[in-house]
Formats: sequence, structure tokens, C-alpha cells
Amino acid sequence: MPYKQFLGYEKGEDGFPKLIEKEAKIVKLIYRLFLEGKTMSAIAKYLTNEKIPTLARKTIWTASTIKSILTNEKYKGDALLQKCYRLIF
Repeated sequence: MPYKQFLGYEKGEDGFPKLIEKEAKIVKLIYRLFLEGKTMSAIAKYLTNEKIPTLARKTIWTASTIKSILTNEKYKGDALLQKCYRLIF
């Protein structure tokens, strides 16, 4: 799992994901705003105006960053490992 690009988590001592509460609040906020009907552009503008830093510590959020978080299967809890498999007869 790429922890450097995964907002809200870091690699724990045991190798499993460890929650970073401060960053997790940002992810929860993004999902809440989206469920309230905000567009990805509106969410990005809101986060930028509130001066909430991105994972890369930048001050400007983009709609594409918001989209990548909203569509990331790991945040949604739909991660399926070993997506490719071969049937052996």
C-alpha cells in the first residue's frame, strides 16, 4: 500500500495501516461535503479557502485530487487484492 500517497494513514510498526486522525478528519470532511451534494470543484475550493493542506503540503486543492479520494477503493472499503487470477483446469 503506498502510504506516502494515502491521506489519513501511515505504515504502522507492524506493517499494517495506522490511522492519522488529523488527516482522517480531512477525508471524512471530503466525503461529508460530497454526500451533502457539493461538487468536486466546490469541495476543492472549500478546502483551499479553509487553508487545509493537501497530502503534499500544498495549499491549493484540485477537483482531480478530490475525485481520486472519492473514487479510491481503499477509502470506500472495497479494496480487492489479487484482482487478476487465472483458472487452471
